Amino acid sequence: MNPHFEDFLFKRCKTQLLVGGYGSSKSYHVAHKILLKLLEEKRTALVVREVYDTHRESTFSLFTGIIGKIHTYFKYQEKHPSIFHS
Repeated sequence: MNPHFEDFLFKRCKTQLLVGGYGSSKSYHVAHKILLKLLEEKRTALVVREVYDTHRESTFSLFTGIIGKIHTYFKYQEKHPSIFHS
């Protein structure tokens, strides 16, 4: 975890702005926060990306990578990109 974004993960705000350069882990921390909120509030989330062709290689792999670290709470399917709360 990047200490720069630590407050972002646990702070409750309606709108948040993340600032950082390439490779600063903004996407990682946003994905992590979404997963934490899903666990806490038992919600469903839809993650959308402007360019679909890279969605599976980037967004889905980012989420599954994080889930791999906390895998006891989630299951995911490789065939059809979807993630389930167990």
